[in-house]
Amino acid sequence: MRATGVSVSHATLYPIVDGIGDFVTIRGRTDERTSITVGIMNAAGKRVRGIGLGTRLGAYSTTWNGRTSSGTIVPDGPYTVVQTLTDQRGNRMVVSSPLTVSSKRLVRLIDIQVRDGVDYDREGTEGFGLVIDRDSDKSVHVYGNQGADWAFVSYEFTLPSARTYRTVRFEVMGEAQAGRTGALLALLDTSGEQVAEVKTGTANARYAVTAGATAVNSRRVFATVTANGSDLGALRVFSVRLVTTYEVFR
Repeated sequence: MRATGVSVSHATLYPIVDGIGDFVTIRGRTDERTSITVGIMNAAGKRVRGIGLGTRLGAYSTTWNGRTSSGTIVPDGPYTVVQTLTDQRGNRMVVSSPLTVSSKRLVRLIDIQVRDGVDYDREGTEGFGLVIDRDSDKSVHVYGNQGADWAFVSYEFTLPSARTYRTVRFEVMGEAQAGRTGALLALLDTSGEQVAEVKTGTANARYAVTAGATAVNSRRVFATVTANGSDLGALRVFSVRLVTTYEVFR
C-alpha cells in the first residue's frame, strides 16, 4: 500500500481551552482506497480514545482534543497516536507518533527590568562628544557638543523566555541640559539592526521616551541613547526600563 505524510501536527497538546494548542491534527494521504483507524494509547499501552475514519482516498485528517469519548480530559503524560491503514487487499501500515498531553494553560505576564543610567553596557563618542558618569544620582551625562560630534550609551536586556511576546517597550527617562534643546533618541534593536527611533527633548525638563520593538527575533534587545551635536544634544539619562508583556504555558 502507499501512504505519505502520516503524522500529527505538533508534539504537545494543551487540552485546557484557551485557543492555543487545544487539539492536534492527525493526518496523512493515501494513493488508494484505504481503511483508516486512529488509537490514542497511554504510557501503559491502554487505548484511551479510538477514532474511525472509514475508507478514504487522498488527503485525510481528524483532530483530538485530549479527551476520552465521554469528554473527560486525560491525565498529563506521554501518549502515542497510532494510525492503522489497511488497503483493499488487506495490507496494513501502522504509524506511531509520540504526543505529550499537558494541563498547563497559556497565561499573560508582565516583566519589568530597570537599569540606572550609569549602568550601561557600551558607550561611544566622536569628536568632542562626552560620556560622563554621575555616581551621585546613578545617571549618565551624554554630550554631543556641536556639529558632527556625538556620544551614545547602550543598554542590553534579556527578555524572559516565552511562547509569544505581545509587547516589548522601552521607557527612557532623561533630562535636557539647561539652555540646550537636548535630543534624546532611543534606538531599539533586536539583533543589532535599528527598528525604531524616537526623538524628543525639552530644555530644563525631565521627560520620558517610550517605544517598542516592531519584532522580536532574539531574546537579546538593546536600547541605545544618543546625543548628536547637530541636534544640540546634551542630556542626562536617569533610567532605562524595559516592560515586556508575554505569554507562557503554566
